Amino acid sequence: MADHGALLMMGKLHLTTKHYASLLYSWNVGKSWNKLRISSTNSTLYDIFTDPNSIIQTFLVQVLEIDYILKTLKKTSLYTLNFGNFHARQCVGETNPGAADSDFELWTPYGGKGRDCLLGRRIAYTRRKQDSECYNGRDVEFPVTIENCECTEADYECDFGFYRKELDSSSPCIGYKEINYTAPEDCPPGTYYEVSLGYRKITGDTCQGGVSHEPRRIPCPASRTTMSGSGLMILLLLGGIVVVILTVGYIYRNFDEVKRRLKVGGAKKGGNEFRDVRYGRIEAKIDEADDEDIIIQPSSVSKDKKGRQEIELT
Repeated sequence: MADHGALLMMGKLHLTTKHYASLLYSWNVGKSWNKLRISSTNSTLYDIFTDPNSIIQTFLVQVLEIDYILKTLKKTSLYTLNFGNFHARQCVGETNPGAADSDFELWTPYGGKGRDCLLGRRIAYTRRKQDSECYNGRDVEFPVTIENCECTEADYECDFGFYRKELDSSSPCIGYKEINYTAPEDCPPGTYYEVSLGYRKITGDTCQGGVSHEPRRIPCPASRTTMSGSGLMILLLLGGIVVVILTVGYIYRNFDEVKRRLKVGGAKKGGNEFRDVRYGRIEAKIDEADDEDIIIQPSSVSKDKKGRQEIELT
């Protein structure tokens, strides 16, 4: 393809039977084709090259000359085909396509079923008129217009879990089971959830208005009696974090008091509440005749240099 698509070329490549390399070309956008023979010896086309942007009128053709008896390659040839002098004048009127004095026209891809919309939009390309005997040139710019179309049944396909009985866009989408309108578990009050009606717009379709098969939008219930498993786990986790933060804060603010209570508690547990009391030697007389009542009384109570009590019993 060359000259912005106005010049087309094609040929059969890699033939393994006796053949003379030849090409077909069209200068009127495929309206008619002409044959061009490249070689008069047994050969085949290997490849056709042109400018990647397709703006020039030159092709580079690679031809392989083959000995079909020995099944060997004899040589490779490159041919340059320049259509620059094919038409004498350059096309005019690209800014007003369709006018009588313009060599250009508007062309729209056909969407089928009598529609000129494709994927919900109408795209009009500017191209050279097929009967205009001129060339586009390198620097010509073709305007493109795009506008959205109204939506029709052809802009929708069946959503997951739905099907058509007939392979036609006019056939309704039927669900494999009844549509469930129950609100999902994660549906906070004041928000909405959507329920598919069996249709979805085709990916990339940009139609607007017209037929609508958008999902039904339903408000979430005002209150929920149940909580999802994930919500409960998050709530418990947040509660645990709050408890840890409050505990650490209390300990930090009341460190001395907490330390004192821990010491007192440890002392009671170990039975050392009288560790600072020193005891003297017990001296008592026991009446063997009456050993039922033994009375031991402290004879004196004093304190040592460290303030600890000393008790002497007699």
